[in-house]
Formats: sequence, C-alpha cells, structure tokens
Amino acid sequence: MTEIDGPIIIGKIINKLDNLTIDTSSYDEINEDIKENKNYSVRGFTYAIYEIKISEIIRGGSEVKTDHIIKIAIPVFLDATGPYKKDLKGVFIISNFTSPLLKEYYQTSRFGFLYITDDSYVLGAYPNKLSEDYSGVSLEFFKNEIKKYFKD
Repeated sequence: MTEIDGPIIIGKIINKLDNLTIDTSSYDEINEDIKENKNYSVRGFTYAIYEIKISEIIRGGSEVKTDHIIKIAIPVFLDATGPYKKDLKGVFIISNFTSPLLKEYYQTSRFGFLYITDDSYVLGAYPNKLSEDYSGVSLEFFKNEIKKYFKD
C-alpha cells in the first residue's frame, strides 16, 4: 500500500464505452513489457473503457478533481473476470499510463478497485486468495487508514 503513488478516489462507474484496441508494434518498451509479463500479442492489446465520476478524493493527485469524469482502461482479460459494472460505487486506486497511446486514460489493478456497499462498507472486489472470502471495513475506517499511511 505504501508504494502507491497515484490518487485514491471514490467514484461511480457511470458508463461503459466501446473497447479500445491499440497497436503497440511501434513502441519497443511496451512490446517488451507485454512479451515479458503477459505473453500476449504485441500487435493488438484490448482495453475495456469505463467512465467514472469522482465524488471524493481520499488521497493525492492534483490532476483529478471532485465531480470530474475520468476514463479508466482495464485490460479485457481482467475486465472479463470481474466487477466493473455501470452504476457501481467504489474506491479506485488509479495511476497514469506510461504509454503515449493511453495518455488520456487512467489505469487500476485487480486490487485497485474496492466496492462501496449501500451501508458504507468497503469490500474487496475479488475474493481473498487465501480463504476465497470477501472481507471489508467501514468506509470511514478505510479513509482514516489511508490518511495515516499517506501524509500528503
């Protein structure tokens, strides 16, 4: 958690846009990263795109503002396994892409999205690998813990 350098926001998924496929063949650094870490085709890498309306900024990032709408790009293999759906409210741990091909989008990880329930609890969007159970804490406790870790 302490290695996170991007903003941590509360927001709502307001829209699912069309998938985006990028041709990375002319970008050597991206090609090597994809080949080494993902073993995917270098020619086309597809992302699911979601719009998120920011309702609160828990931590960081002067580039994001409350009430702004941002776009996140989720690799389709991750999107197919998970929780990203219109109208869900959550905590998003986001960062900018390093690729010039995705500069208008933010990214998050499998562990960078947490549900917020109607009764204000924060739950992992994916089960705990050890127990296959979901676990959570109150939203206020979560926000206080983040503020303890990151004294911006």
